[in-house]
Amino acid sequence: MCFCSDQPYWLGSNGLSGTVTKQSCFPKEQLRPFNRRIDKFPETLYLLDNTDHLISLALYREGKISSIYSHALACLSFYKIIEPLKENKGPETLNDWMKPHLKALEHIYPSGMKVLKEKASDKNMPLSEYLFKHIRNGAAHLFLDTKINLDEMHDSEAFYFAMYPLEYMARNYIEEDLKVPTLLDWYKLSRN
Repeated sequence: MCFCSDQPYWLGSNGLSGTVTKQSCFPKEQLRPFNRRIDKFPETLYLLDNTDHLISLALYREGKISSIYSHALACLSFYKIIEPLKENKGPETLNDWMKPHLKALEHIYPSGMKVLKEKASDKNMPLSEYLFKHIRNGAAHLFLDTKINLDEMHDSEAFYFAMYPLEYMARNYIEEDLKVPTLLDWYKLSRN
């Protein structure tokens, strides 16, 4: 892909002398988030052959990109990454898996975790259950549920403060549980 007059073009298989077709009408600045490496995971997904790895990385990329314009969609994307724990091993396993990560986040992200704990205690439920019932389900049924209004500070604030903890847990699930190779892993393999 190349850029000419801030428009992306795809070059054909013959290199610079190949056929040139316009990819889209978006300027280069709007396409930049889609064409870059996300955190420490490889941008060349063809290196991976595991379907779970590909799906998780696609959801992670979707969450990172949508965090620019929609906190609710970002929360849903990040939660979908860790949701197979609940589907495969039951909700207790997911809650048990979340507890140490939420504990670690109290030191990493104290102000946001304080707000989330207050919102969970207002609903009389543990934080892991609040993240599922109100954040994940709220984002999934955003346009169907008339109780959620993102123009109100209370509703949009919940998604805003839940986005980083869900991203943190999704990243840890991808690295530790799925064992997706990072860029450093690929570099080590190439050096051998």
